[in-house]
Parts: sequence; C-alpha cells; structure tokens
Amino acid sequence: MRVRGLFIFVSASLLFSCVNTEFAAFDPNLEWTIRGKISINSSQASGIYNFAVLKKNEVKEIVVSSVFGIDIYRIKLMSDGALVEDLLFDGILRKPKGLDSVLKENLEFISRWLPFWAVGQDKFGEPSAIVLREDGWSIELAGFAGGRPARIILNKGNIRAKIRVLEIENLNLTVE
Repeated sequence: MRVRGLFIFVSASLLFSCVNTEFAAFDPNLEWTIRGKISINSSQASGIYNFAVLKKNEVKEIVVSSVFGIDIYRIKLMSDGALVEDLLFDGILRKPKGLDSVLKENLEFISRWLPFWAVGQDKFGEPSAIVLREDGWSIELAGFAGGRPARIILNKGNIRAKIRVLEIENLNLTVE
C-alpha cells in the first residue's frame, strides 16, 4: 500500500511540474510579443510560415517569415493606416491603401485578440470559451496544455488558419 501511495504522490508531482506556468503572468494590456507558426489556406494563398506579432505603444507589428527563417513581410498596423515592407523585394508602400481594407481589418482583428486566445483568456482574464464567433470569424481553441491552447483555428469564409504559439511574453514587466 505504501508503494502505491508513493507512486501516486510521485506521479501527481510530475504532472503538476509539467504544467506550463510561463504564461500565467502574461498581461495582454501591456507591451508584448508573440511568436509561432501559422498555416494558411485560402483561395488566394496557402502555406506555412513563422510569425511574430509585437505590440509596442499603440503600434502592432507583424513579421512573417519562411519556415527557414527568411523574413518575407513586415507590416505595421497604425491608427492612420499600415506600413507594409516587402522584404523579399525591398519595396516599401507607405499608404493607407498599402493593404486591402478587408485584409487590414482581418489582421487588426487577429492581432487584437491573439494575445487573449494564446493564453486561453477572455478580455477580463477569465477562461475563454473553446469555440467563439466574432466579426464573421469562427475561433476554436484546441489541444489545451497547461491551461493554454496548443492550437488556435480560425475560419472566415474561404480563409482557414491554424496558429501554434511557441513564445509569448510581456516586454515591459518590472519586478519590484
């Protein structure tokens, strides 16, 4: 009986030590960075990419790179438009029309809610529903590990994207 009790205690300890607490202190309202992989499938494009989304002050920046780490696009979403830099061709478009308005709206929507989805929370810090519907998007949080989803699946019309968050952190946390 003692061996069984010891086995249960050791197993429980191992399970609790495997829970990922790295994301517990993440605050989406502060400056942050999220990195991961995204698989996109739509009528216009499909592929697998690395991504980084950074929020600093009121500017959100999205960097898309190939699976080999070569940066392809850098997009800055600002209140007065978007700055798109095509890193493969060194072209810079500095016009609010640099992005299609629908694409810009979709990118703003995803970048606004991604930090909440990535930690499995709603905007009030409560656990998020597993399936959400908002602004024409169907959002599914799947494969929970350590309290956060392993995958975020987005669908809207003919667009389907699967996001896997690999790293998430606040940029300006101060420890006192």
